[in-house]
Amino acid sequence: MTDTLNKLRAQVCEARQALHANARLDQVAQLLAQGTPLQQAERQAGYHAAKILSLEVSGVSDEQTLVRALGQERCARLDAPGIRELGTYGQGPNVWIVLAEPFRTPEPRDSYAIARRMLALTSAARARPRTCGQRPFPAAPPLTLNPKLIQAALLHSRDMAAHAYMDHTDRDGARRRSGWRVPATPGGSSARTWPAE
Repeated sequence: MTDTLNKLRAQVCEARQALHANARLDQVAQLLAQGTPLQQAERQAGYHAAKILSLEVSGVSDEQTLVRALGQERCARLDAPGIRELGTYGQGPNVWIVLAEPFRTPEPRDSYAIARRMLALTSAARARPRTCGQRPFPAAPPLTLNPKLIQAALLHSRDMAAHAYMDHTDRDGARRRSGWRVPATPGGSSARTWPAE
């Protein structure tokens, strides 16, 4: 089915890059067929997408009916920017197609530039008064980078990546009272971060 979809994308949607089949996205498609919501299916299959979308096509008897059913009006999804991988699952006359842009972590060499950009954006947001819920907050001074807090954030992000979760809570769902410890520096100090309340 991958070849058929790539041919359709090239001929009808004028796509320049072929999609690659991904076994985990095949699992996502099968879970969708069982009624699992897309984001939950993605988690269950262990796939991490930057962008993910799905199509369900009914009344498919062969490749030609699939091509006709998808047609030009589906090109916005079939050739969405960033989409590189696909998974499919067929059950009787129904076909589930999952298209995704895989999540890619930035290269380590880019981490300083990313940190500087995040700092600039955060400081720009803090420079303006805000309201969170019903509570107003005045403008706040800019932030500065702190090497110890950067290290604490790195440890937490590695733990989240290693265990496929993203949250202010740890992977067991408990809020950390002691935060993420960073080993003491030669001067004897250590850094600690706490989740946002």
